[in-house]
Amino acid sequence: MAKTKLTFKTPLAELRYVNIVGQGKLRFDPTNKFDKNKAEAYEYTASVILSKEQADVITANFKDFWNENKPKGLTKQKYDLVKAEMKDTGKKDEDGDAIKEPTGFYILQAKTTTEWPSGDKNIVKIMRGNGNPLNLGVKQIGDGSVGVIHGQIGVNDFAGNEGLNFFLSGVQLKSFKEKTDAEIDAEDLGGDEGMDELDMDTADISNEAPTNTPEV
Repeated sequence: MAKTKLTFKTPLAELRYVNIVGQGKLRFDPTNKFDKNKAEAYEYTASVILSKEQADVITANFKDFWNENKPKGLTKQKYDLVKAEMKDTGKKDEDGDAIKEPTGFYILQAKTTTEWPSGDKNIVKIMRGNGNPLNLGVKQIGDGSVGVIHGQIGVNDFAGNEGLNFFLSGVQLKSFKEKTDAEIDAEDLGGDEGMDELDMDTADISNEAPTNTPEV
């Protein structure tokens, strides 16, 4: 029997960390099981920033879905799909790690593979506010855009890591802010060493596409 999926869309909210074209984002891989030269090592992601009120409603709905479809013998999920947004306080603890604190907002992230098992490319739909298709060309969705993330909620029954997944299928835009490269504020560091010959030997590849990039 196929696993139950819940068709789900987020409320209208600020979009963050949208990466849904090209090579995608490198997957979390603590055991180094993925080959970084293959599409399986990458995923498309998109997140929304939620108010506490929005987060509470969604969390309650997800809990109901979990209780109705959870693996036999389990009670609680091993992780939260809706997470508190944290910010750096600029302080460090006794181990030298950054001390963070909640912002009062919450993050919900959706993910999907960049390719299907067949090898066909996975295209995440981009839509206008009225639902019609939107072609952004080479432009990408930046932080501060406002919209809705569409997808499905499914049960992750992997032993020891049971919970819910949010599978990304589309992004609907109410307002668009283009993603731009972060500016670099370089200062003069004085004389350098060992780099006299680099200018003539090193090609500028800043405009080249990364290797192993799926067509979009």
